[in-house]
Amino acid sequence: DTSRLLLRDIDRLVSVITRWYLNRPATPSTIDEEIALAEGDFESLAEGVPRLGDDEWRASFEAVAADMIQQGVPEPIARRHAYQRSLRRAPDIIDLAQTHGREAMEVATIYTAVSKEFRVDWLERQIRDLPGATTFERLAAESLRDDLQQMRRDVVAMILEESDGSIDAHFDKFPRMIPRRDRLFSWLERDGIVDVSAGLIAVRRLSQIAMGR
Repeated sequence: DTSRLLLRDIDRLVSVITRWYLNRPATPSTIDEEIALAEGDFESLAEGVPRLGDDEWRASFEAVAADMIQQGVPEPIARRHAYQRSLRRAPDIIDLAQTHGREAMEVATIYTAVSKEFRVDWLERQIRDLPGATTFERLAAESLRDDLQQMRRDVVAMILEESDGSIDAHFDKFPRMIPRRDRLFSWLERDGIVDVSAGLIAVRRLSQIAMGR
């Protein structure tokens, strides 16, 4: 039922965020201290994510909210829960914001733009849907998704450091980036990502393009 779905999605969010903190390189602070430091920014993101991106980016979240409202969930809860999935990347966004002395919502805006321009979410879905007949194939696909997330983080960091937070300035700095990106995705859409090897090549080439290499 609806309440079970709500709890399941919360469990997934907690699992993803916990994994981020457990996998983070050691710091002088404890995990509890790190979480306390991020609490205010996390709440800022939870309130602000519905204002991120464009109508196309928000469409899938709004569809989830509308469905939940139809099932009797109060609108404020339905909307907050619908956008909750985007908070799985909150630790990365908050860490980048604190590292570069920026507001969390400012970094989230850049993060969302990078996701759209380099079709990170589309590519992640292709990798997630790969058949995994063996444990190693599933682990390989999971590793590719981690590499893709690291690429997004690296690009956002590069934009913050070298383009002063402007993705347009990032593109201007590398004029061949957009045509190279478009050719890559034309190839991926034509041939598909049918196995882990294709996913590996896709992520590697996208990383090279996005970083201006």
